[in-house]
Amino acid sequence: MECFDLQADGVRAPVSGYFAKPAGAKPKSLPIILTVHGAGVGSSSLGGTVNWTKRGFLAMYINAHGIPNAEPASFYTDLANGSL
Repeated sequence: MECFDLQADGVRAPVSGYFAKPAGAKPKSLPIILTVHGAGVGSSSLGGTVNWTKRGFLAMYINAHGIPNAEPASFYTDLANGSL
């Protein structure tokens, strides 16, 4: 399996998330699933992304507001109590 932490420019805000694919996956050989983080301030789910990939999907999980992934809990608490 290959996993990537990604950040990309979006229309109104950046997008941040995880993308994973089975190692050696051929182009156009697998279905894809996109999971979007619901309301709240937090990281994308690496575990959720990995679980879909283990089931044979290309998987991407993106979070709200382009928030960086895998930060300490205090980082997300500070965002929720501040700018978000």
